[in-house]
Amino acid sequence: MKMNPSIIFQVGFALIFIGIFLIIFSSIFFSQQKDTKFAVVGVFGFIPFGISNDKRLLYFSFGLLALFLVLYLAFFYLSRK
Repeated sequence: MKMNPSIIFQVGFALIFIGIFLIIFSSIFFSQQKDTKFAVVGVFGFIPFGISNDKRLLYFSFGLLALFLVLYLAFFYLSRK
């Protein structure tokens, strides 16, 4: 199965805009809450990093990062066949 690079780019671009929309939406409609939690995770080269003010949210974010890594490797493997 050959993957079309333009489709992958469009999906990634759409995910970024959905994330931006969710941040704006939540800051407008749920700003009354005083106990706000956040987590930021990423990968720099081969080193994963994360910043959070809640331990459970950080673990969840690293779990999502691992899931997306597995999906990326699976799509990469399937596109090579």
